[in-house]
Amino acid sequence: MESDGLSKDASNFAVKPSVSYTITTSPHRAKVTIVCISDTHGHHRELTMPKGDILIHAGDFTLFGRDNPRNSTGNVQENDNPLQDFNDWLGSLDYKYKIVVNGNHEVNAKYKNRAKELLSNGTLLVNEALEIDLNELTLESNDKKASIDGDNILRIYGMQFYWPTLDGNNPYHAKVYDFPKEIDILISHTPVEGYVDRDRGCPALRKLVYEIKPKIVICGHEHNATGIVESSTGDSKIVYVNTANAKGGIKNGHSLGKQPTTLHFQHQEQK
Repeated sequence: MESDGLSKDASNFAVKPSVSYTITTSPHRAKVTIVCISDTHGHHRELTMPKGDILIHAGDFTLFGRDNPRNSTGNVQENDNPLQDFNDWLGSLDYKYKIVVNGNHEVNAKYKNRAKELLSNGTLLVNEALEIDLNELTLESNDKKASIDGDNILRIYGMQFYWPTLDGNNPYHAKVYDFPKEIDILISHTPVEGYVDRDRGCPALRKLVYEIKPKIVICGHEHNATGIVESSTGDSKIVYVNTANAKGGIKNGHSLGKQPTTLHFQHQEQK
């Protein structure tokens, strides 16, 4: 586990190409499995989706909010409504919760004011929290009741994407006042500066994360920074997950190169 949470040099943190990761919580008597994806850019149907309780998509589920993606052979796909196809795909999945945030490809899309309505098979979070009562879940992983750090409520906050600004990305600074007291999972399309970001993370988001101290940050955006890092900030441990599935950029239609990341929450008995 890395311990210097203040370093700005992303090379100090090993970027691990991982598709499965166990997060130890206490007391946690049952498993909760969260499947994470990001930067699918219309290629969502090419993914092999593992079983789980909750699905999180960290943004860029379309290509420029409008364009048809190209398939693995380079041909334009026939579907003329990528957003509807993404929503239909969400509806076909068996996760009990399907949570989505906007990426830079959706934040200025022509349908942005109707996005929540159009994504009827999921929950689009735009600077807001979702609380999941784990007692109400029949968990995929275990039929016992589950808790995160002694609390049966899982708190997930989904952030809107913001482009960098000359004044230091003020929207992220402002949002600190809107947060609930405790956040288990923060979803932000943009990586935090210094963590699974390839030196392209957001410093304003870093300041926000250090203040609210979520247990987990799930992001994407940087296609070549996929991985998982644990870091200690003061007396808090934060797990940073970059789950971008794309391997390329615009020249190859943002084709996929990585499968979903699966996070397993489970209690570890003290010996």
